[in-house]
Amino acid sequence: SASAPLTAADWRRRVDDAVAAGVAALAAGDMPALAAVYAELPAWDDRHRAHQARCALTEAVLAHHPPGVDGWVPGFVTAAGQLLDVLEGEPAEPIVLNHTGVLLYELLELGGAEALFRAVRRLDPGHPQAASNLAQTRQRKRAGSPTLTGPYGVKVRRMGARAKRVAMAAQPARGLTLSLCMIVKDEEEMLPGCLGPLAGVV
Repeated sequence: SASAPLTAADWRRRVDDAVAAGVAALAAGDMPALAAVYAELPAWDDRHRAHQARCALTEAVLAHHPPGVDGWVPGFVTAAGQLLDVLEGEPAEPIVLNHTGVLLYELLELGGAEALFRAVRRLDPGHPQAASNLAQTRQRKRAGSPTLTGPYGVKVRRMGARAKRVAMAAQPARGLTLSLCMIVKDEEEMLPGCLGPLAGVV
């Protein structure tokens, strides 16, 4: 028999469990396990919950500062690669574009970061961090920031090229709809004036 659909509480637990698994992988330095948590999200039935988990997990990665000079680098590289995988399939979500840009900025891949921040501003001019992120990236570029070296440096440069392609392809999501729900009582005379301007919008 078909399993019952997940309730809102079930989904909250699933999101929390995914983020906890990713945080545990980070703490253990297990980057394949972290990548696996990201990689399972696109298969979720509820894409909004998948997006919620992806954003929460990425914020946990950005906040992760283990001991050692470069202990954060593997987690950032893993997260950036996984987010680029998602964006290459659907480069439409400003929050994910911005998160990826921040990861690349911290990894000193400024060209890719700048391209992503520009895409965020194009898709969402009111995004609260995009303008300052773009300004900081350009300032760091003018100052002649160094780049990562070694195997991670090679990976990050490849990610920069991917990020630029994603940024060029970025466009608003299509096929989305917006519903209006109102609670009203004894306001029949007001409804035409209220609903009239919304015709064709919702």
